[in-house]
Amino acid sequence: MWSKVQKLVPIVVMVAMVLALGMVMAPQVALADGEPYLEIVEGTVLWQESESGDEVDIEAELVADLDGDGLPDVLVYIETGPWDNRTETVIAKRGSDGTHLWEESVSGYEASIGAEVVGDLDGDGLPDVLVNSWVGPSDDPTDTVIAKKGNTGYHLWEESITGYSAYIDAEVVADLDGDGLPDVVV
Repeated sequence: MWSKVQKLVPIVVMVAMVLALGMVMAPQVALADGEPYLEIVEGTVLWQESESGDEVDIEAELVADLDGDGLPDVLVYIETGPWDNRTETVIAKRGSDGTHLWEESVSGYEASIGAEVVGDLDGDGLPDVLVNSWVGPSDDPTDTVIAKKGNTGYHLWEESITGYSAYIDAEVVADLDGDGLPDVVV
């Protein structure tokens, strides 16, 4: 997750600079040597996601085609509220027009959420998403991994752990059970 945050920081900073300078240009995410970068081009805004209130942060990540339309999609991360009562949400949106595909939220003390687009876990030909959330103080958190259909957000499965310094993670691995699909080790 940290490497994703590192890749997003320059993009978010560039968008903030463009907005602060009042430029009438649209940011475009592209790849160079496998790394995302932001290119500012003149154009029109296709869609936007906004959130208001105190202590709000919003970021976006360009991801693989989740809905099968042949175009990249976007995961939007929204964080609202103070650290001791925070809500964090990840929203999957169609990249071309911003249509809301699905969302997942977690709320509470030190709430945190992240998502990773992975291979086709259920055999429908579309990528799926692993969502990892954490809520609660470090001495008694609940850490959860949810496998979701990338196009609808339907829960394929979920695993949670609660307790002192609880931590759970998931990695996609080769087909372990012979069904022709990748598996996940939690």
